Amino acid sequence: MLEGARQFVKNEYLDVTKNNRWIVIKDNSIRKLVLEAFGDDDKKKILIAVLGEPMIISDILDTCKIAHTSGYRKMRSLISTGLLVSPDEIDQNGRTVRRYKSLIEDLKIDIKKNKVIVRAKFSAELLNYAARAQSADPTFVEAE
Repeated sequence: MLEGARQFVKNEYLDVTKNNRWIVIKDNSIRKLVLEAFGDDDKKKILIAVLGEPMIISDILDTCKIAHTSGYRKMRSLISTGLLVSPDEIDQNGRTVRRYKSLIEDLKIDIKKNKVIVRAKFSAELLNYAARAQSADPTFVEAE
């Protein structure tokens, strides 16, 4: 599992509203990361394109009509931050290719008294996958 996705699993960064799976992102760096991703038109198109089914990178960029040169850079950025995760791989023309899906299913941004509140609904399937990968990885140590 990518290190970037693990940051969303750590409880000190998130405040879970248990009744509806909405999570308030409390950590400023993660909140900024999410806002910057959805503030960039191309990154937002990418994240929206892979809300439902995972896709391979070239199909994502073709669907979003994003130039491959800049698109691959934006994809790498989203993958390294953990907003795009690879739940599986497929065989395509004799090669194994990763498919990617958005970690965030829905997003709400509120501004109250000069405070930005970001709430996200994460993909339960992908969060569970990230949590299992975290607990199975003995090298992952939560910062104190």
